[in-house]
Amino acid sequence: MSKKRLPAKKLELLPILTAVRPRKNITLQYSLPLSLSARQWRKGKNNMSDQEKFTPQFETSKTPEAGPRERHMAYGSERFESATSNNHNEVLLTDTRKVAKIVLGKDVALVLPKNSDEIPKWAGYPTHQESWLPLWFVLLNHAQHRTAEEYAYRQKLNERLTPEDRELMRKAIIFKANEFWQTYKQDTETKEPRKRYKNITRIAQDILLYVDAPETVIENQEEYLTNHRLFPIIQKANDLRRGVGLEQAGDLEAQVEQALADYTSQAGGADKSKEAYEQLQEKLLQNSTDELVVLVPDKNITDADLYANLASYDLMMSEDEHDQDVVSIIPSLEEPQFHQLDTKFGPKLAHERRMDVIAVPENLGTWDVVRGGKESYQPISMILMTHTKPETDAGTQMQERLQKELTPQFVAHHYLGAAEEFLHRDAWGKSFTKRYEGAGVKQIKKVIPLYRVACDLLPRAVYMLKTGKFPAGVENDELWEIGEVKDEAERIQELFKRQNATQDELGELAKTIETKFQKWFADEDYLLFLENMEKIGQLETLTEGGQLQELVRLAGKITELVPGEQAEKVRAAMAMAVSRHKEQHREGGEMYAYHVLRVGTRAAQYAKTQKLENPEILIKAATLHDILEDTPTSEEEIEQKFGKEILEIVKAVSHRDEDEPDEEYLNRVAAGGRLAMLVKRFDRLENLNDLVKAPKEFRLRKLRELEQAIPIWQKIDPEGAVEIEKITREMLLKES
Repeated sequence: MSKKRLPAKKLELLPILTAVRPRKNITLQYSLPLSLSARQWRKGKNNMSDQEKFTPQFETSKTPEAGPRERHMAYGSERFESATSNNHNEVLLTDTRKVAKIVLGKDVALVLPKNSDEIPKWAGYPTHQESWLPLWFVLLNHAQHRTAEEYAYRQKLNERLTPEDRELMRKAIIFKANEFWQTYKQDTETKEPRKRYKNITRIAQDILLYVDAPETVIENQEEYLTNHRLFPIIQKANDLRRGVGLEQAGDLEAQVEQALADYTSQAGGADKSKEAYEQLQEKLLQNSTDELVVLVPDKNITDADLYANLASYDLMMSEDEHDQDVVSIIPSLEEPQFHQLDTKFGPKLAHERRMDVIAVPENLGTWDVVRGGKESYQPISMILMTHTKPETDAGTQMQERLQKELTPQFVAHHYLGAAEEFLHRDAWGKSFTKRYEGAGVKQIKKVIPLYRVACDLLPRAVYMLKTGKFPAGVENDELWEIGEVKDEAERIQELFKRQNATQDELGELAKTIETKFQKWFADEDYLLFLENMEKIGQLETLTEGGQLQELVRLAGKITELVPGEQAEKVRAAMAMAVSRHKEQHREGGEMYAYHVLRVGTRAAQYAKTQKLENPEILIKAATLHDILEDTPTSEEEIEQKFGKEILEIVKAVSHRDEDEPDEEYLNRVAAGGRLAMLVKRFDRLENLNDLVKAPKEFRLRKLRELEQAIPIWQKIDPEGAVEIEKITREMLLKES
């Protein structure tokens, strides 16, 4: 797909969704591609050990073996066929929108847009060292094309130059050659020949060789070199760098000095050449704002195509003075990757910044994530639809395709479920609940989950629910205003600046955010979040992830047993049960929500085999049977959401008075009707099942209590009593 640049727009400083990173006073100079994707991991996780499942999968940093690879335009010393070099410099013509220099260990890839008209005439050559040359000079004089396309590219650049441009450049480079000569003469310390005579090579081979270059494109650099009158000087300079003929260094110095004097005189003297150089630098400063240098120390030229694509991003997530977060579409990829790049940018490349790149294939799947190293609570597709603005046609096309697979409402409910995790449960130990009372947790870290909810997840969710649109491209002020959290978001920004929030301040702020969150949150949101986390292969990474997986499995099993038109009604009951019971555990550590969903599963199986006319009533009541007894949920809420019939069944089976005798309780259940009795039967059978894992003393005591209640069961539910009695006596026999 084309990476044609879209019209420039004001860039919104979006909060980074995937992480809120504390700033560190370090410069990162590495690339960190993650090698195992969610899709691959989901396929193989059943064959993994627990250790493998939770071990981040990073690519081993090593220099890849050089394989067959198309060679591109050479520049630097490799432009000469006779040159020997320990590094490779190439020019790549790509769909990039900006000039970028990719430094891959010792190798360099100069990445340029295919259309040379997109490069300003006086764009500077990007370098992380001293920059003083225009890009056109490097491409016309320091490069050698290898294809007809590359030759045409150089010709087009050459056609833009006027005689005045060439004359200005000729005088300016003479000034620079003299400057290098002064540096060489003042260097009395460097003894190693390769470094000692580098400036002589630079003067003769890279500058003076092209003072009188033709106005046409140099078609063959080797021929141009060997036919030039400076060729003997250049040969001697390169010999000196190799340590050959050092006794003739004085003669060479005299020749270089004379050549410099002649060229300086032709330029009208030192003052004229200096004036031209200053004019050149002014032109470069005015035109060189969009160049980029990417430093990747542990790679080589074989990786140039990948890193050229990484630097030429298609969607912008966010950027500030420290970080730039982008998405790059790379057709050659099979699975998403994540890379961290150290970059330099801006006029004279004076600024440093880290570039975090999510690299995705063209056929990015709805549930694809990058696995390894950092947890993810959403697939990349959601990030693209809520946090990125397209910079290219390819980025726009990907968003248009994903919009057919995701709706704003669906993503909004996922975000509300994620917010619930970050506010109340655990979120890999990063939730507000975990951090607020955490011993030794810095106050600034306690602000982060509030930021994630109030500045990001909640306002984006509310925006999507209110407008029916994705919020990518919406500026924060508008987002927070529509999301009804403007005051809270601004308060959080203030706390980030202060970095000394008190517990009282945080507690007060959390209560306000909680109130606004509860206005929009529904129990179904959390179940949806868990289901989606399983789809992206991340549910297991959460605290108690294995148990959460079982909850999702049980909920799915119930859904499969329910007729399609009734599934949503049953789902609401399952969601409430999971959400309200999620923090409750049995003595052995098992989530109590297991029990209520297993009771719901028995009800669903019974309803299907008995072909009940309205199966959802029994299933909902079974799933909610402990909601009044064990959670703060009110009768009014149950009736409002599920109706009076469900409420009466749940009330009948609720054992809220511990002093109520078992016989009296069971008779009350029976009085609640046939469905209440069935719910209690399924509950009792699951209680027996749960006792298998209970401590022996507790198990024996409960089994004897259940045995004593068998006569009552035989009176009120003869059918269920048979199974209950059989299992109870078998378990007692096994214990004895």
